[in-house]
Amino acid sequence: MKNEKGVSLITVLLITLIFMTIGLAIISASINGTLRTEIRETDIDVTYQANNIMEEIVADLKLAMQKKDPLNPNQPLPASYYLPLSKTGGTVDANFDPTLTRLLNEKIIPKYSTYVESLQIKDISTEKPYYINKQLHFTRVLEIKVTVKDAHQATIKRTMKRNVILSPTPSFLQYAVGSQQELEINGSPNILGNVFANDLKISQNAKFYTTNNVLMEIPTPFPSIFGDVYSEGKDVQTSLSENNFYKQKMPLFKNDSHFIDVNFNETFNKQADKLLYNITGENIRYSNGNFIASFENYANNLIANSSGISIFFPRDDEETSIELSSLASDEEIVLQSNNNETILLTNTDNTMRTKPLKIRGDVSLSNISRLELPDLIVQGDLTITNYGDLQIGNLFVTGNVTISNFIRNNAKGMLQYNTVVGGNLEVVSDTDFQINGNVFINGNTKLVTRDSSFTIRGYVMGNGDFYVLGNDDLNKNEDDNFIFDSVVYVMGQSFISSANILGADNNDKQLVLLSNGNLTITRINEFRNFSTMNEPANFNGEVTDTAIKPLHAFFYTHQNAELYGVGSLFYIDGGLFAREHLVINAIRGEITNHSEQSLMNMANDSTQPTLQTNKLSRFNVKYDKKVLLRRIDDLPLVDELQVIPDAIELQ
Repeated sequence: MKNEKGVSLITVLLITLIFMTIGLAIISASINGTLRTEIRETDIDVTYQANNIMEEIVADLKLAMQKKDPLNPNQPLPASYYLPLSKTGGTVDANFDPTLTRLLNEKIIPKYSTYVESLQIKDISTEKPYYINKQLHFTRVLEIKVTVKDAHQATIKRTMKRNVILSPTPSFLQYAVGSQQELEINGSPNILGNVFANDLKISQNAKFYTTNNVLMEIPTPFPSIFGDVYSEGKDVQTSLSENNFYKQKMPLFKNDSHFIDVNFNETFNKQADKLLYNITGENIRYSNGNFIASFENYANNLIANSSGISIFFPRDDEETSIELSSLASDEEIVLQSNNNETILLTNTDNTMRTKPLKIRGDVSLSNISRLELPDLIVQGDLTITNYGDLQIGNLFVTGNVTISNFIRNNAKGMLQYNTVVGGNLEVVSDTDFQINGNVFINGNTKLVTRDSSFTIRGYVMGNGDFYVLGNDDLNKNEDDNFIFDSVVYVMGQSFISSANILGADNNDKQLVLLSNGNLTITRINEFRNFSTMNEPANFNGEVTDTAIKPLHAFFYTHQNAELYGVGSLFYIDGGLFAREHLVINAIRGEITNHSEQSLMNMANDSTQPTLQTNKLSRFNVKYDKKVLLRRIDDLPLVDELQVIPDAIELQ
């Protein structure tokens, strides 16, 4: 019996030990779980705090650029911290960077020194991928790195990094899509980047016109915006509800944007005067209204001061044209018209002139061989028909210029350096053509390419309308390529149709088109589709399909633009902004049968919103911040630095 009692005692003790062990394990797990929860909550709190501090730093930078004191927001910034936005001899004021450094070290960083572990602001403007010449440009890129730790658990800390661009450019260049006045979105475009609107209207019906000019509407899902919506202290809350956005994913709304406008006329005048001086070296001004007379006088002096051979056309009654290859290539030649007849020139053999060709009167040139002209100066109209290899260095023409570049063997054309045209410029090309220098056109500009490439590298200013046109044959592939590394100012309206807009250097460069008049972009990838129109899982707003070439461009109009991603398929890699009124119409999904009839069948079909959900939009815009970092000298400038933050990185 005693042995049995001993066994029972041991059993009881063992069971008790087991339960105690289990209990302690449960208590330990509970304590550890609580600890992990506390650590996780602390981690979230620290991350949230770091994010807020980063946002505050950016806000303080904006205050400083507006000449308000970040340490005393209700007080003006002391004048000694003003950044001098002026140049001496073409270079940035020597005090600019030292003043910026003092501003950061004395007005920004000290504000946060007591409640962050560390705050570093580093100038990375000259580093990859920016490579900004700080002696020539005011644009700066700052790397902000802030580390925050928990007040009670010092081992828990978070470091965040953010790059911020300081740029003396108007506000419109920092948005993917926007309008300073009214932005109207009809249907379901897809926007990757921030949006600006002081008046935002959203409709679920995309509008389009048939070829018979009948207005129709297609029910669609709502727009998708992968970014924030900004306004200038305006109330656009009525449009900002989950029910007005694709899959009810509503962007954040920020109504405290400081929008800096551009005076287009003043900017055009200044830039035109600067361009003309850089080209001619003389005081030929656009802004005073005397450009035509001044340019006529300039061209006349270039011809009158020639020391070469003068030839009057025709030299006899039997002469029908002058063969350029028969003229001395190493002497200046001045051709003049008798009795206001058009001077007819031909080139049938390889001709590489080393001296300028100067012409008084209208001229028509036909080339079927290789022709190089270092300078071509015409006091009159110029017409060129090219079937050969044409290269013109500097081109100065007081009248109209018409160039037809046709296919024949390896025919191509090039305007290599500077071009000034007193009238209209029209270039129609069936083979490769290049404009590589700076250009000023006092009239309209019309550039047409048909199943070929047309490259524009340079600064272009046009006092009239601007046309960029491809082949509008729907049965052909979209291979009418305009390749740009250019900023283009247009005083009139701008028209782009049936063309690809590509960036030079494998799309590293882009077109920046700034139009004073209305902007029209039509028949882009008309009735074409991405290789798949199905939206991928976890879609982040960026279209990666390569079947459609993006338009590598930033489009701005000082007035209005109305665009249709309905039959057309838009993918803009850059941005789109209209100062007065921007209207975007867009549907989602493919166009069957590649015809207008398929669109008409979709009109008033109430099932379309459901059918189009999970399909890619036919109007896509992806913001490209390179617009602020390329061809900086050619962009419009304002007298205040914009603060443009990049995405936050958690380290």
